[in-house]
Amino acid sequence: MLKFFPSIISIGMVMKPFIAPFLIAVLVGGLALAGTVNFGTVQASTNVNGIITSDTKWTKANSPYTLTGPVTVNSGVALTIEAGVIVHLNNNYLEVYGILAARGSNSNSIYINGGSSGVFHGPAGDFARNAIYLGTSDCAIQNAVINSVKIIIGGEHVFDASNVSPKIINNAITGEIIFSSHGNAVISDNKIVGSIREVAGKNPAISNNIITNSTIGITVQATNGTISNNLIYGCTTGISSIMSNVLVEVKTIYGDYTHVIVRSTPIISNNVISGCTYGINTYSSSALISKNTVSGCTIGVYMAPQEPGDVESYPTVENNLIKGNDDGILIPSGFRLNEHIEVHDNTITNNSIGIELGEDLPSMNVLNNNILWNSRYNIVSHSADVVSLTNNWWGTTDEHLIDQTIYDFKFDHTLGMVKFIPFLTAPNPNAPTTDYTPATPSQNSTTPPADQSGNQTTTQTGLNGIEIAILAALIVIIALLIVVIGLVLKKKKQTK
Repeated sequence: MLKFFPSIISIGMVMKPFIAPFLIAVLVGGLALAGTVNFGTVQASTNVNGIITSDTKWTKANSPYTLTGPVTVNSGVALTIEAGVIVHLNNNYLEVYGILAARGSNSNSIYINGGSSGVFHGPAGDFARNAIYLGTSDCAIQNAVINSVKIIIGGEHVFDASNVSPKIINNAITGEIIFSSHGNAVISDNKIVGSIREVAGKNPAISNNIITNSTIGITVQATNGTISNNLIYGCTTGISSIMSNVLVEVKTIYGDYTHVIVRSTPIISNNVISGCTYGINTYSSSALISKNTVSGCTIGVYMAPQEPGDVESYPTVENNLIKGNDDGILIPSGFRLNEHIEVHDNTITNNSIGIELGEDLPSMNVLNNNILWNSRYNIVSHSADVVSLTNNWWGTTDEHLIDQTIYDFKFDHTLGMVKFIPFLTAPNPNAPTTDYTPATPSQNSTTPPADQSGNQTTTQTGLNGIEIAILAALIVIIALLIVVIGLVLKKKKQTK
């Protein structure tokens, strides 16, 4: 040990002429390195509440904005929310009777954070907590990440809800969009973990949205709305439509239980529906179900009868591929005599049962279908009446083989017969082929995934202060080691 210290001292004496230039070099290098680094800037925080009576802009520089009470934008007044702004509703609500321009960008979203649901009891009435009320058509929310928030279009506090037609476009939303309006709202290209409820209006347009994890993805109560090219999955019910003249054209739906419930007269077309208890459920409906592929469901198409007091049902099922379900089509009991069903030009194949019929059936035309290769029966009839299913293709022209695929009087003498003659002698070319699948929708939303923490992050292109200190220390240590090793080697060479 005593021999070691003289060696260190002698090395230090040798290094002495080099120490000053070395430290200067390290200092200059460190300053140069620091000059290339962007340190995170600390932003201001702004508390807001009360009534906005003049045009106001919420800026990124003063973000985040925290509501310490309800905020109301008066009629004729504009509230602009810049890209990159964070808004914390903080169990309050934002109510807009004027103009709301909340437009982020694909690279710089607006963040709006809510929380648990509840009711705010105020002098003007009861409002939902963590909610945004859009009371005019001059409201737009675009390129925002919205967490645990209800967006309410119109509402009981809006003077004229019939003219409320806001635009909600290209957002990532965790929560609900609720209609209390009869305008022409546009809701498109959003990613929604939640639901769109009580859709109403003259011509609302709901398109190209991705909706997941809800009891009902979209509840429709509109007269002439358009619901198209939406992707809905992980919901108990994909779409529930309960009023008339709604056009429903959802392209691709994957759900857990009931996929589509229709209670009106919509057109449901070009959907791919898989893995549900009910693929399509027409409930007291005169729906046109066309050009869908329904597979892997307990019941592919369930054509429920009307309830007392409902209008008569006249559903039509045409040009669909219904395959790989337990029941391809189920027409249960309970229809009235004045109701009518059309089932034509479909391919119903590889199900356990192709078509199952209840006891009390409406008048119906089931013809020009390809009904074949269903594992148990092509047809199961529970009706005591004679049922006519003529002019269909059964996969063969052998009458005996066809008859054995139909469960009727010959298996249970309490049932009526199913007439299948005459039948088609070749597949119907107007029905889908067994490999037919409608085109899936294009999803154009470029909204970034939601930041569930709601914290603003400052983009940095370099290193932070701690990282710089560590890097500088490593540089010094490495440089010293190089010098020491060089000097030791030089001294050893001299002693030789």
